[in-house]
Amino acid sequence: MTTRTLQADTVAEAYLELLRDRGIEYFLGNAGTDFASLVDAFAKFEAQGKGGPTPLVIPHEMVAVSMAHGYYLGAGRPAAVMVHVNVGTSNAARERWSSSWRMARASTMCGARWSWVTSRPASSTP
Repeated sequence: MTTRTLQADTVAEAYLELLRDRGIEYFLGNAGTDFASLVDAFAKFEAQGKGGPTPLVIPHEMVAVSMAHGYYLGAGRPAAVMVHVNVGTSNAARERWSSSWRMARASTMCGARWSWVTSRPASSTP
């Protein structure tokens, strides 16, 4: 296994670099508030003329995962899918389960609620 050092200012930029490095051509997403850093990274990549995954805005998580499933079956390559937290993750999960029966590969991720990142339960107040 080879090691490579990424030159990135943010985690979102590093993530897009990794997707590009692994040959991911499409980034399918139903954008929410947790996508802001990725939107900035996509804009920066475009301004700098860097190649990378093509972002596509998809109106529903199940459709995004279904598209990644179809893309894998047709092209033989995975796509990246990012979905909303909570309900969006559930919408994506049911289609991921379905696509797993066809052995379709996709990188699926979701954002994180701030209350999940901190050590406090969501119901507590500062």
